[in-house]
Amino acid sequence: MAPTDAVESFFYPCARFPSQFDALFTVELNVTFGESCLSIVIQDKVDSNKKWQCLVSNLIAQATHEQDCLLPEQVVLDALKMGLESCQANAKAPTCNFVDLVPVGHDKLRLTLMITLFPRLTPTYTFECNSVQQTPVILLIGDAAPMNADFGHSWPMLLSRAYRGKADVIVRTIANSNSDWWLLNIRQILREWKHNAPIMVVISLGTTEFEADVDMFVRNLSAIVRMTKTTFPKCQILLMNPSIDLYSEVCSNVACENGVVALKQVPHHQERNGLQGMNVRAPNHQSLFNELESRIANKCPLWTPQVLPTIFPSPQRSPKPTPVVCLIVSVKCPIKCMHPKSRYSRDSGKLTTQNGDIVHLWDGYRGSYTGQEWLWDGKLIRSAKCPSKCIHLASGWKKDAFNGDACHLWDVVEGPYPAQEWIYDGKVFRSVKCSTKCIHLTSGWEKGSYNGDKCHLWDVIDGSYTAQEWKIELI
Repeated sequence: MAPTDAVESFFYPCARFPSQFDALFTVELNVTFGESCLSIVIQDKVDSNKKWQCLVSNLIAQATHEQDCLLPEQVVLDALKMGLESCQANAKAPTCNFVDLVPVGHDKLRLTLMITLFPRLTPTYTFECNSVQQTPVILLIGDAAPMNADFGHSWPMLLSRAYRGKADVIVRTIANSNSDWWLLNIRQILREWKHNAPIMVVISLGTTEFEADVDMFVRNLSAIVRMTKTTFPKCQILLMNPSIDLYSEVCSNVACENGVVALKQVPHHQERNGLQGMNVRAPNHQSLFNELESRIANKCPLWTPQVLPTIFPSPQRSPKPTPVVCLIVSVKCPIKCMHPKSRYSRDSGKLTTQNGDIVHLWDGYRGSYTGQEWLWDGKLIRSAKCPSKCIHLASGWKKDAFNGDACHLWDVVEGPYPAQEWIYDGKVFRSVKCSTKCIHLTSGWEKGSYNGDKCHLWDVIDGSYTAQEWKIELI
């Protein structure tokens, strides 16, 4: 019985492509049978016959010629372990034809090779590999004037922000350069990016061509576009037209003749542009970016910021802990808890929570009473009555903490600020500013606690010492 087709899959965990093709890959062999039934043999060793060596050489040469990348010989030899018993006796040397090397999605490549062993059998070798995740590049080249703007609101800056974490926007502009200069230097500039071909190239010329010969400008621009297409055949090229009508028209013609996208500029207050080509005014930069964004979405939707994968995701910040509403009860006197000592406002004449309110001990009230309630998040002790304030050390950040340093309310300071941060170990509230000190009652151990007993900083006492111990009671 002769099957119509057969597929064998192999996995080579050590085989790698070089440079940007560096990755693990799989090999698939699709065999089409002729009239006779042929068997597939996986050889332990590659045959040393000259015809196999010739096949390998042809394979490498063709792949190198087509893609400007060198496939390691061992990779090819491993793939050629798949052969036929009758191939040894066949006098005709096998031939190899390069078929294609194409991207598959954003992170895979597929290499297809046609190897003819003899007329009745033509297996196709397909390599699929995960490419190294390189950051896509968008290259902007041309004169610097149309890409500059005040206050960082130029269209290249807007483009860079849109592709943040998705692609690198590289600006290669030269002030006061014209098409003659770029024609002489474009090869060297493009060669810099052969290792990581751009997904898009935006060319902006014509700014300083006001007195240049139009025919010469057209020839230069056409040559620059062709060289860019030849160097990066798979990238999208966008040609930005200058605001001068004559050069804008010829740029559109060059774009049409070379099959690239033209971006039309509509200058804001064109009469202010002066005589030296195009100087884009600030209002134009947003409209230029909007048009560029629209063209990218229409012409190359796979390269939009929404579709491209995130190469460098933003650092994941630890979620802020949810504060708990609680009472902070004194172990020395369990019927009393921490209160802020409110004062009368000079403006309203009413008791209000203010910066500098001393934290002291007072009888605990039954039921809800925000004056005795606190929001504890593992670091800050915020007042439930005024969550924008928390317990601080009166010494602040300028002075060192000391025994007797008052605990009072003050505005929460964003970011790390040791004078407002505390570490609770189940008994003691240690100061982050000075971890050898904690919140004590002024009455100490000699006197009994009373309403108005102030909280201040003092050295941590080893062992059991109720004047420094507190219990958090959740509400």
